Amino acid sequence: MLYDDICYRARCLKKLKMHDYDNGTVSQLDYYKFLGEKAFVHEIMKKALRLVSLYSQEKLPETDSIEDSLIDLINYSADLYAYRKLKGGSIDG
Repeated sequence: MLYDDICYRARCLKKLKMHDYDNGTVSQLDYYKFLGEKAFVHEIMKKALRLVSLYSQEKLPETDSIEDSLIDLINYSADLYAYRKLKGGSIDG
């Protein structure tokens, strides 16, 4: 199923990036402690603006493709969802 493939790709990319960003001394949550949920929203907005930029270009990007940005959006959204659940926050606002 396509949805399962997309989720699998998102998990693989997440795992790969966490390997690059987390050397054992810094956890993923450490990146978001300063601003909390706003940090996740900031990352989501950056990716959304990147998509606006990509779609307005007439040539294909050399790095950070539309697909890459969409997968990043999935992961940042899932991270925010998980962060709220871990903090005991309501997902519905």
